Amino acid sequence: MVESLRVVLYTLFLVFIRKKVLGILFIILTVPVAIEASYTLVTNTLVEETIYMYKSIERGKGLLIITNTPEENTNCTDTHLYYSKIVFKNNTITAPIITMNKETYIEFTKYWPRKALENNKTIYVSIPSIYKVIYGLKPGEKIHICQGNTCRVETIDLIHIGKGALGSSIIIVTTNKSINYMGKEYCIAKIGNNLLEEKIANPLIKSLSGIQAETTILLTLAYFPIMLLGFKKIKKYTSREYNILYELGVSEKTLRTGIVSILAVLGIIICLYGVFLATLLTHLSLWILRLYGIIIVSRPLPDPISLFPYIALLLSLYCVAAIIVFTRREDERT
Repeated sequence: MVESLRVVLYTLFLVFIRKKVLGILFIILTVPVAIEASYTLVTNTLVEETIYMYKSIERGKGLLIITNTPEENTNCTDTHLYYSKIVFKNNTITAPIITMNKETYIEFTKYWPRKALENNKTIYVSIPSIYKVIYGLKPGEKIHICQGNTCRVETIDLIHIGKGALGSSIIIVTTNKSINYMGKEYCIAKIGNNLLEEKIANPLIKSLSGIQAETTILLTLAYFPIMLLGFKKIKKYTSREYNILYELGVSEKTLRTGIVSILAVLGIIICLYGVFLATLLTHLSLWILRLYGIIIVSRPLPDPISLFPYIALLLSLYCVAAIIVFTRREDERT
């Protein structure tokens, strides 16, 4: 019988697109590709956010940090940061509370109503905008701020939007320096671009690049035994079709070529699906962070330059594992 590679490939394609076989292939490839793609997307997001902060400082917008180890020659505003139980309406939550002076609050947050700070009060209570969205809180309503068994009643004066900790914390704005609230003392500081590049940007990029290379190698090698087990399962599920093709006169060489070719094509498609899934989950995670006041400006997309070496390495081991498992057919027949 004249062997037709085209017929063999078509037959094997029908064999491998069965639900059980595809399920194993998805486990073998989708999981590691999605993990690596997600890590790459998160890494790119962190780098892009760092660059964005750096450019913002160059434009004079400044970067606000809360630290207990301020750098030299850094202008600091003393503050207190602590977690407290907040009781309002029928809700009880635990939330971070930051105290700061009026000038710092005006400089580093967007707030409303704008006229609220003109009331000459000693203390103003400002809630993050996310509390208005989730709990329906608004200026004029009362909240209980509790530490241990002691609670004090405060009236909400303002609603604010801010980055990082400011966007998810209740802020106590004070005009009286003698007022002392509970909590650990910190420093709110505005840092310049030189300090950001030296202390944050360069170490972050260097660290993430090194970790990514190690993670890529370890993840790929860790999944090789899983690939072998997966292909053994696939061979068991499809042994009947292999035997039929063999009995019809298809040579071992043609059969192996067809198997590896079909698996390679399916592998590429599944890898692309893994990248798509990772992108979808990463963007969903970034959207969820907005609900907690953490605003990420970047919208990362898969970087082919970063992902191609990993996917090429993974597919190479994937094909090697397939060859190892399916070439044992000759040994079993002897």
